[in-house]
Amino acid sequence: MNKYRLSIFRIISTAFLFLGLLSAPLMGQSLLVEQAESTVEIMQDNLVRAKTEALKAAKGNVVLQAVARFLDFESMIYLKPLLIQQFFEHPDFYIESIRVISEGNTADLTEFTLNIETRIFHSRLLAAFRKLGLVTEQERIPFMNVYLIYDADHALRQTRVLNLFIEQLQIRLRPYRIRTRVILTKGRKLPIEGGLPARLALLPQ
Repeated sequence: MNKYRLSIFRIISTAFLFLGLLSAPLMGQSLLVEQAESTVEIMQDNLVRAKTEALKAAKGNVVLQAVARFLDFESMIYLKPLLIQQFFEHPDFYIESIRVISEGNTADLTEFTLNIETRIFHSRLLAAFRKLGLVTEQERIPFMNVYLIYDADHALRQTRVLNLFIEQLQIRLRPYRIRTRVILTKGRKLPIEGGLPARLALLPQ
């Protein structure tokens, strides 16, 4: 009887071990590995403060590197203020673990450099994108067409100015999968009192 119980125990233990080995790579698939380096100035020989600032900057940089996997270069540039506020200033929420690769200061104690490797939660990055209304490059989501009624004075209706405006607007709206179609009023008055009917009348039939 004891041998039978021992055999059952071994089978159950082996099964749990096997499931654990299977789950490890699955869990790993939800983590992104990134490295980043930061160098800060050592103020008033305060090395402890410099280490703290270097770690903070490195964590922010490493999360932004992970974000860059999902957005194109132009989106990273034009969305920089938003991305800094969401990711760089609050990196700990996205980081699962940190490993210090190297650290050290210059001989004259003017700079401190820190190099780290981190594991970042993939799912939390995607959740943040959803919250911000951003769409990753990998997602097959069609663009939403939006009509823009461009009511401006003569100077702002010049071809060069108008083309530049539309180009920059499209770049900024691309991460949100929005494509604008511009409708020019061509000098026609569009008073507020006209309301929605006056604006709908401008749409192509």
